Parts: sequence; structure tokens; C-alpha cells
Amino acid sequence: MDNKLKILIVGSGPSAYGFLNSINNFKKYEITLIDNSEIIEPNTTECIFKQSFKGGSRLLSSRIYKDILISEDFGGFSNFWGGTYDNPEEKIIESFSKCGIDFKIYLNIVDDLIAKLINNKSLEKQNTKNIYLDTLFPDSFFNNLNDNGFNFKSSEIAINDHLKDEFTRGDICEFCRGFRSMCKENSIWSTSTYFLKLINDNKIIYEKNSKLDKFFEKDDKVFCTIIKDGNPVEIVYDKIILAAGPVGTSEILLKSNLSRNIEIQTSDMIQLPFIKFFRTKKKLHSFSDLFTSIKINDYLTYHQIYLYSDSVLKLSEEKIRFAKLSRFLPKKILSMFGGIFIYLDSNISSKIIMSLENNEIKKEFIDENKTLKKRIFKDFNKKLSKLNIFGLNFLKKEYFNGLTYHFGSQFPLNNITTTNSSNILGKIPEFENVHIVDSSVLPKINTGPGVKTIIANSYRIGQELFD
Repeated sequence: MDNKLKILIVGSGPSAYGFLNSINNFKKYEITLIDNSEIIEPNTTECIFKQSFKGGSRLLSSRIYKDILISEDFGGFSNFWGGTYDNPEEKIIESFSKCGIDFKIYLNIVDDLIAKLINNKSLEKQNTKNIYLDTLFPDSFFNNLNDNGFNFKSSEIAINDHLKDEFTRGDICEFCRGFRSMCKENSIWSTSTYFLKLINDNKIIYEKNSKLDKFFEKDDKVFCTIIKDGNPVEIVYDKIILAAGPVGTSEILLKSNLSRNIEIQTSDMIQLPFIKFFRTKKKLHSFSDLFTSIKINDYLTYHQIYLYSDSVLKLSEEKIRFAKLSRFLPKKILSMFGGIFIYLDSNISSKIIMSLENNEIKKEFIDENKTLKKRIFKDFNKKLSKLNIFGLNFLKKEYFNGLTYHFGSQFPLNNITTTNSSNILGKIPEFENVHIVDSSVLPKINTGPGVKTIIANSYRIGQELFD
């Protein structure tokens, strides 16, 4: 008789990655992974900048999703944004502490899991865990940041390990004129490689073309309706691990007779092109160059600063007016330009309300702080000017209603499970054998990058559940 615990994991993004890394002995479990996506092998030879992009990110315009808030790529949004990497804000760590969790332990574990980081220090320095880039900013700029109350650190980008040798040689791409190791479709670290190895090694079962529609619990089992190749199939599991992302997870719960509306928190973002009046070194990649943060009107703002490069310009062409024309300007003039992503505290950002009506999922977007956000943006511009950076406000773009892909916390972690929260194992009151491990159960949406926080929390839940 097979006594293995049957576990269904829904999703192939960072939260599923963290959970599976917490399992020491796969032989003890029968683990099935499903994801509403198709496995597409990335192009590892062509420069990605020969294609067009959505929204100033590395999300290709050729990728069309039915729901823009749910990825249909194997590996989820980690294929496009998973490389941006930083610790959560202190308030989030404090929230874990209130629940008796030393979250810094798990953040350190994630450092070892990701292992390969680019953190903009020196091209000369290298060890088994890190690859470094030259900082492009002069010392005077960092002094100016410090004098004006900004917190700052060199940006960290998780890059695929196999590109290390190519990067060390400093190979340059003829098309984008940047580092050849950073212009491939698979340059950014994503979860896909990890999952494919587990599948190929027969450590987990992968059900292709499958999607969890709904489930119910009975006799300590979870009875799942899975849509496979367009047809409903009923399968019974001992546990479900929901790692489908906040919107995907919420859809499944609503269809599974969760009787209330779900409110998803977000961190809104403003994309602001700028012109600077100080010199920086030549940039040879499309990634962010610096992370900064500062409180404005008692609300945290977090920033990713991008200096000009040919590839950054290519990313911006579809979203920023005049970007296509600017390519004809002299390089000396172009080097004065850049862009900044300004992320706003989730307490003042827009919200997504999800409900089920007549078996259809409805989404409503709520934004109650427009005036406050305008005031914060205005005050932030004043802060920028003291750094000799001047925002081109007529070119700014707003990414609200979840379009930053920084969203979740609809069931924030709590010591006691309540109607609108989860316990430390990612359980909500209605379901006993269902555990949510994605950003849905984070105590707060981080104002900065969330990937590290998501992986650390899902790893923690897996470790406390099984090993």
C-alpha cells in the first residue's frame, strides 16, 4: 500500500520554488505540479532586444495574456521580473516577529538558494556566489543621497548561473551594444530551470495543459476539479499548496465557495523619465543601477534608478513618447537621461476587489488616495532636484491596479486565523488542508521588490509543514 502524502502544487513561480526547496526528501511525497501555462524553451542565442516589449519591462509584446494579472508563462512573472532582488522593509520583518517568526533566518536561506547576484560593485571582484558590475555613479552622488536623507544600495539582479563565464569575459552584443550575457531571453534568473530539472528527474509529476478550477474538502481529503485539455477531471489529494499568485489563488478560492469578496493590496508605481546634470560611466545592460528609498509625508517610497543604455531605450519605446525619436540624438546627450520607477506604500495604493457573480469572476479597482499620491509625487520631485536629477513629468506613466505585479496580502499572516487573515501555515478558516504560499499571505506588500520575501515565506511554510 502506498502511504505517500499526495500533494498538489498550483503554480510554477517563486512561491512554488520556495516551497519545493524546503522539502528534503521528495520520496516521502507524491507531488503533482500544475500550471495554466505552456513550457516554452527560451531563445538562448538571439539578443532579446530585437523584439518589442510591454510597459518598459522585459515582458515581450508577443506574450498576450487573457488576464494581464495572471501569467501564462511556465515560471510565472519570475521570467520577467524575478531578477530584481532586495530584502523587505522592516515593517514586514516586524510583522513576522509578532507571530513568533524570526524571518531573517529565512531571508538568509534564500540568499543561499538564489546564490548568483549582480550587485554593481566591481567587475574585478568575483566569487562562487556573486558576480559584480562596476558602479556607474560618482562618489559625489552617493554623498548627495546621504545628505538628503535617502537610503540607498547597489541594485541586485539574480542572473542565470550558466552566463557567468560569458559575463566575466565581458563579451559585447553587436545588436544592443551591451553585455552579451544580459541580453538573452534567459538572462534573468527564473524558476523554470529548477522545475524542469525536478520534472526530468521524476521527483515531481507535471500535468500539462491543466488548471485547478475548484475544490472541496471531505473526510480530511481535498476533492479537486481540474480542467485538463479543456475537460473537467476529478482528482483527490491530501493537501493543496496554492502558489498561483494572488489573482489566480483568489479565483480558485472564490469558485470553491469562499463566500466573501476578496480585497487584494497593491504597491502602485510611477515611471518617470529624467535628465541628470552629473556624469556617470557608460552602461552596458538594461537592469536597474541603484535602489533608493525615502519616506515622504510618513509614507515609504522605494525607487529603482535606470541610467541610459541602448537596451533601456529599447525597453521604453512602446510606452514613452519620443523614445523612438531620441535614438537619433548624440550619445553624449542621451547619456544625460535615465528613468526611475517610484513604488508607493501599499497603504495608499490602489486595491483590487474580487468577487464571484453568476459563476463569473468580477474585478473592481479602487483608488481612494489620488490626491495624496499626487502630493507625494510632487514632493518627491523636489527631493530629486536636490540630487541634480529633474523629472520629465510630461512623460510619466502610472502603473496602478496591480500593473506593477506587486500585489497580494488579501489574507495577511496573523497569530490567529480570522475571516480576513491566514495563520502562520497559510491556512484560512474555511479550509483545513489548503495552504496558500504566494504573496496572498504576506503581512504587507513590500514597497520594493517582493521576490525574496515570497520565496522566504513559502520556504518557511513548507519547512514547518513537512520537514
